[in-house]
Amino acid sequence: HQPCQQSIEPPTKPKKFHETASSKVMLVLAALSSALAVAVPSIPATYTADVVAVTGGTASGVPKGTQTYKEYYDFANKRRRADYASQEYTKIYRYDVLIEPAFPPVKGDPTFASPKGYKIGWSGGAPNPRLDCCWTWLVDDEGNAERMFEELVPTKAVDAGAETKNGVASEHWHFQTNFPFPQTSDFWFATTGGALVESDTFASIFKQGTVLTNGSYTNFAPGPIDNSTFAVPTSDPTFGVCKPCTDPMCNCGNDRF
Repeated sequence: HQPCQQSIEPPTKPKKFHETASSKVMLVLAALSSALAVAVPSIPATYTADVVAVTGGTASGVPKGTQTYKEYYDFANKRRRADYASQEYTKIYRYDVLIEPAFPPVKGDPTFASPKGYKIGWSGGAPNPRLDCCWTWLVDDEGNAERMFEELVPTKAVDAGAETKNGVASEHWHFQTNFPFPQTSDFWFATTGGALVESDTFASIFKQGTVLTNGSYTNFAPGPIDNSTFAVPTSDPTFGVCKPCTDPMCNCGNDRF
């Protein structure tokens, strides 16, 4: 007589419990990882700052040199101002106001309503449009109205770690792509307060050459800017206070508004 043999099934409950517990742990870890991930910082839509900007490169037509100015950036309302105190002039860009060109048409005027840029000379340490004011159309080479450039940190920028930049404890964010051509962008934001400290860009435009920019920021202050900051005089062809840059009395030179 042989003993009765019974098939013994492997225990299933511990396995199921183990699988369930592991799944829960993985979900918790994923949630913690998501919560701890640092969001890509953003540049405020409105701010003021003192800027030192350096531009250069090998591409033809790229402006080269260093400029120091006070920036009034108001992308929220599509307007911008830059005060060049050492050179005693101010530039104001009013992308928010589209002005109809003169009729009958004047050579150089756009076909449709377009924004204007204004260069105002200083007197007594401040802009004086009644003494010196010139304007130009803000249009591209084809005569189309330009749009204000928005300062953005690419959404796919990665946190490159903590660094001291321009003497400020900062977090470095880096972005790199090869589309539509090789280019990099780097941004440093103050660890305390989140102010923009510096932004650098580099692009290699195939056979055209390279373009690079570097901007250092101090006294960075986000927040609303008073409307009077962007006030400009009339620029009507007949009775306007501001004259076109093509006027012999204007000193716009080779300014690239």
